Amino acid sequence: NGLEKYSPTRIILDKSLKTPLVSRIIRTSKKYKTIIFYNKGNINKIKKLKLRKIKLIQLSLNKKNEFNLINVLSDIYKNRISRVLIEGGKKLTQNLLRMNLIDDFFWFKSNVTIKQNGKINIRNLINKIENKKILRKNVKTNLHGDKLYHYHLKTYV
Repeated sequence: NGLEKYSPTRIILDKSLKTPLVSRIIRTSKKYKTIIFYNKGNINKIKKLKLRKIKLIQLSLNKKNEFNLINVLSDIYKNRISRVLIEGGKKLTQNLLRMNLIDDFFWFKSNVTIKQNGKINIRNLINKIENKKILRKNVKTNLHGDKLYHYHLKTYV
């Protein structure tokens, strides 16, 4: 469509390079700039990812077997990226909030309850944010009963 050069860089945290080569994000990596942070991986897969023009950044893991998020963000900044939209799971979201590495946080709250083992419970973190009297705005959207909240977590001078 001619707008590919304006598309954001896609960044993946994949400790063991488990993202399938047939996944859409890998298949479209020649069209859209993609960076993968990894710790270890199969040499053949590394070669195939590089052939698809994916930038691979190898990082060590901390004692909890996780990436040091400050190192990840530092490397992202070194790649001339200063704004990041994160679509994270439970652990990543919790760690970013706990470490105060998020400026703005959008929380999509579904009105559908899923089974307990699939539920992402960040309620305790949301309570901590709200106890700090951080500005929360309800975002007006047409979400069929679901809600979207915006928390502005950082103030700039």
